[in-house]
Amino acid sequence: MKRLAVRNDSGGRGVYQARRGAKAHTGTDYSVTPGEPVYSPCSGQVKRIARCYSDTPQYTGVVVQGATVRLKMLYVRPTVQVGEYVGRGSQIGIAQDISQRIGKDGLYKNQGITPHIHIEVEHMDIEVLLPILELLEKNND
Repeated sequence: MKRLAVRNDSGGRGVYQARRGAKAHTGTDYSVTPGEPVYSPCSGQVKRIARCYSDTPQYTGVVVQGATVRLKMLYVRPTVQVGEYVGRGSQIGIAQDISQRIGKDGLYKNQGITPHIHIEVEHMDIEVLLPILELLEKNND
């Protein structure tokens, strides 16, 4: 798997909590080449195929539930089915070209948005975070 870069373009920064008007961005956007394979960052079961927008239903995503985390990956055309088990690093879909979206709001097309996938943590077991937080606290002492 190649290392992905966080999106940063005229449409904004793709980092978690970046401003989106009055809202904060709820995930992280990684630049991709449309048509390239997308791989799961965790092992787990495909829980659902997401629909990104009601006015442009061709943009989809995949939700994978692992043992300790549930991830939503958007702008991905699925190559997996709901209920299927996927391993970390296994292909789950094909990157879509979100830069070509034209919604009823007129957003995106030719507005400098880099093609990207959006990865969002929908749920994480707090027991996974506690050792990380403790380590960070020790490092800051």
